[in-house]
Amino acid sequence: MSSKYNGFDVFDEYSDRVAEQKTYGAFRTIYVLLGGSGMKIGLRLRKRVLEAHGRACLPFQQYIWLDTDGRDQNAQTIEDSKVMEDRLRFQPEDLVDLRLPYERVSLFRDMPQEGEWLWKWLDRDFLKELGHHANAIEGAAQIRSLGRLAFENMFPEFRQRFETKGGRLRGPKVTEQSRAFGFDLDEKALEVVILCSLAGGTGAGCFIQVGRSIQDLTQNWGLSLNLTGYFLLPEVFRSRLRGEAYEVAQANAYAA
Repeated sequence: MSSKYNGFDVFDEYSDRVAEQKTYGAFRTIYVLLGGSGMKIGLRLRKRVLEAHGRACLPFQQYIWLDTDGRDQNAQTIEDSKVMEDRLRFQPEDLVDLRLPYERVSLFRDMPQEGEWLWKWLDRDFLKELGHHANAIEGAAQIRSLGRLAFENMFPEFRQRFETKGGRLRGPKVTEQSRAFGFDLDEKALEVVILCSLAGGTGAGCFIQVGRSIQDLTQNWGLSLNLTGYFLLPEVFRSRLRGEAYEVAQANAYAA
């Protein structure tokens, strides 16, 4: 607001600030990050939120990160400063550790009654051919079936984490807290975003099962689900993957 004084505009700073305040529409959102690529996308997203709002996660946002690579879980790096990366880091409650040791794989392989539900899609002979390489400790080694097996193995933990995150988003204070940051929440909708690469084994192996699980888990939440996936294709990794590794990445993406 302004008035004229000796021919000049005089502004009421407080009134102008209030008049110019805007609210933006937003959804309660859960970001589901799969594998190392999903983690890096999530960290960059959190960085943008931090730079814009002073915190890495807004009240209407929740993250769940699923990974088979213990190295990524420890590092959580996007090659930024240590101070910045410390502020962006995911907490233990955000992580579902999908690491799958050989001993667990061999249990499924040698005792089929332990996983009768697996054999519709999992090739036991293939697991035998892999030998002691049939594990997902430092990633799923671009083997999609190991990525899917790792998710199926840890599904109960994923379900618990997902329901916990969803419960927080549906809490009574989220709408008010979000409005304090200038966001007006849609009270009838839930956004779930799956982020991963289709070039490796973890994301490419389990993103379909993750999506189906989310559809089942949210049926009784009383919110309209908008499930979206953003996937990196092999071309993104062309400078890093050479020869056979790049060919496998292309095959993974095509099969996924």
